[in-house]
This record gives sequence, C-alpha cells and structure tokens, in this order.
Amino acid sequence: MRLTGGIEEQLLKILDVFLDHAFEKPRHFTLMFLTKREGARQYPEDFRARLSPTANVSADVIARAMETGYFRKDDVWEIVFETGALMQGLVMLYLGGRMRCLRRVFVPFVTDRLGGI
Repeated sequence: MRLTGGIEEQLLKILDVFLDHAFEKPRHFTLMFLTKREGARQYPEDFRARLSPTANVSADVIARAMETGYFRKDDVWEIVFETGALMQGLVMLYLGGRMRCLRRVFVPFVTDRLGGI
C-alpha cells in the first residue's frame, strides 16, 4: 500500500482499506481474525519480528508519528495491536448484527474513534 499525505491522512487510509476489506470480504475477514489456525501470526513475537505485512504498514506510520512528535513516544507494537483489536472488534460486532445502523453510519462511527488514535 502506498501512503501519501500527513500522518492523519495515512492512518485514515489504513482504516479505509481495513473497513473496505471487511465489508467486501466478510468471510475472509472472519477467517483472518476469528478462526484459530496453524501458522497464524501471534502477538507479540511475530509482530515485533515484522512478520505481518499489514501490521507493518500501521507500525511504520505510528513510528513516524512518534518520531515527529505527532504522537507521544510509546511502544509502537502495543499501539498497533490495541488499535487493531478495537477495529476488529467493532467490525465483528457490526457484521454480527450487534449494531443497529447502516454502513454509512458505522464507518464514521469507527473513523471518529480511530482517526486520531
């Protein structure tokens, strides 16, 4: 994924791609995050070893944000994992029918919570 713009624009692009994938391929999304399977990447070792191409994108943006003072310094991988868990949880609740709203309402709901981390 090629990211341009400032930190916030890059984070929102990552979020958009994540949400688009969840809505376009909900079964694949469920398989990725809910199905226990051999070889699935595990936190923290696999992530810190940069074995997750998708998490690496987020980690790189968050690390740059910390380096430039946009975010305070913290553990990049903890932030990536925790925000990823929040995104996954919200999407799973939506896909599972636990949120009574249309997609056009759900997307800004998630973006508002995660756009500025």
